[in-house]
Amino acid sequence: MKKETILWLSRHPMNSEQEAYWKGINPDVEIVTENITWANSADSMEDWRANTAIWNRLIEQYHPAVFTGVFPTVALEAVNHKVPMYSSVSLQNSIERQDGTKQIVFVHVRWSRDLNPLNRN
Repeated sequence: MKKETILWLSRHPMNSEQEAYWKGINPDVEIVTENITWANSADSMEDWRANTAIWNRLIEQYHPAVFTGVFPTVALEAVNHKVPMYSSVSLQNSIERQDGTKQIVFVHVRWSRDLNPLNRN
């Protein structure tokens, strides 16, 4: 049986709670992380074309069962595929370290419902 791929799109890796959720559904799932730079200019049609090409490349490259991550509006505008998509709803906490520097820690709250308009009823 082919291992399912969950494709996580974000600048930071999935945290342990997020990963545990997907592993709870399918312990053999493979979680792949991609840091994507989406086209975002004054030309919405050009951005749509560029971002559609990114979605198509990701589907062709990984054949994901699900897209997860943090999706900017320009990415969502170009969604035109049937792969389910779930956005992470997280709290960002600033923690001060002993040396006085600050670190941002993401605390996973839940997954949003499927963001892909092709999968909505």
